[in-house]
Amino acid sequence: VEYFFSVISTITNSLLLFLIIRASQPTLGAYKYLLAIFATYDLFLTSQHILVDPKVHNFGSVFTIYSARYPDDPIPVAIYCAFFTVPFALTNINFLYRFWAVKSPEKLEKFRDSLFAFVLALYPIGEWVMW
Repeated sequence: VEYFFSVISTITNSLLLFLIIRASQPTLGAYKYLLAIFATYDLFLTSQHILVDPKVHNFGSVFTIYSARYPDDPIPVAIYCAFFTVPFALTNINFLYRFWAVKSPEKLEKFRDSLFAFVLALYPIGEWVMW
């Protein structure tokens, strides 16, 4: 089932990227880049899921995760779990964009600024590094 959904995820996210690149309207503006980042990162998470092959086991009230592919090495699982913090940070950036689109549309121009984009990129990267 996991591999089936990995294939479905790869197909749908690739299709989404294709549509963003080829068929997005100019009215989407910088928002299409945020959508493309989500789709690209989902493809990355799918590849990591296939690579690490995580398995879950419960011991009473203790929840554990281990790698079926690397059962004696805790590092791949730690990195895999840290990768899941990034979509939460991306969602916060998405909410900021939508909030500004409603309350202060003039601020959306900041999303086109390279320095602002760099600072925004540091947020999910920083979360990942902290994990």
